[in-house]
Amino acid sequence: MGNQSESLDAIRHLAQGRQIGSEAMFTYSAALEALTVCSQNGVAVLGVELFRERPDGYLTESISTYERHLEGVTWSDFVQANNALAAEFIRRNPGESGQFYVFTAASEREFSNLRAL
Repeated sequence: MGNQSESLDAIRHLAQGRQIGSEAMFTYSAALEALTVCSQNGVAVLGVELFRERPDGYLTESISTYERHLEGVTWSDFVQANNALAAEFIRRNPGESGQFYVFTAASEREFSNLRAL
């Protein structure tokens, strides 16, 4: 993909227009596919939440608890390690009908900007 905007568009497309606020929501299979796109484009998935859709909104059903540090590794290795743990969380928590995943994710530039704060 040519640039970060195109990468984000490809990832958001997999959500098929589903959102919580401005965050893309993915079904089980779309979440795994979105992880692949994230990995291919250098986007680290820092955390995953599993929500259930309810008539009055959304209920958080599960939250990933993994944590990896960037110190001493390349950005590429950081992305691969985080995204492998995200995939493991999703596979251990397979969403059913009415359940969706939301990613907390960052590109290398975004992550560097966060660390500078």
